[in-house]
Amino acid sequence: MLVNMLEGITLTETRSFGRRWDICLLVPELQFGVVILANTAQTSNYTAQLLAFHILDKRLGIRRQQRLDWNRRNWSLIEQGKQRVADKVNYRPPIVPPPMLHLDEYTGTYTHAGYKDIAVYLERGVLRADRKDITWPETIRFQHVTGEHFLMLSTHNEDFGAFCPEVYDAEFRISIQGKPWTLGESNGG
Repeated sequence: MLVNMLEGITLTETRSFGRRWDICLLVPELQFGVVILANTAQTSNYTAQLLAFHILDKRLGIRRQQRLDWNRRNWSLIEQGKQRVADKVNYRPPIVPPPMLHLDEYTGTYTHAGYKDIAVYLERGVLRADRKDITWPETIRFQHVTGEHFLMLSTHNEDFGAFCPEVYDAEFRISIQGKPWTLGESNGG
């Protein structure tokens, strides 16, 4: 929950992200609020935000010239996100230790609290995973970074990731028996 001042009036704002998106703007002093529930993860986010603040700006009598340009702001955020992804995907460390194991030894099903079950398989020399049983089905391609650190590059079948691909830092952890035993978020790599 965010509490801000807008034109000298207290504005309470809540947003949720992830598998749905909504925005709630409350102005207790005016007994006024705007609630918008959208149906997608990304393509509706900026539209809901723009619409909610447009309604609020009109209610507060804020002239068009004084309103925040949400389209410009949001397109700037999209471009920054694209650049962050490109920088991450194109980064090459100066020294790249190879994975400890052959790629086929990383195949198998891993369970993660956030990602749930991920069945990793090898296809044409590349580790991959298909997650078809989630809200926005995705195909993941693993890109080696260094040692046991990989990037998980996600392609979604729907609009999640439409503006900017999803890229996650991932790390395979090797047990004392020399076998991968978990796939988790990387703490650097």
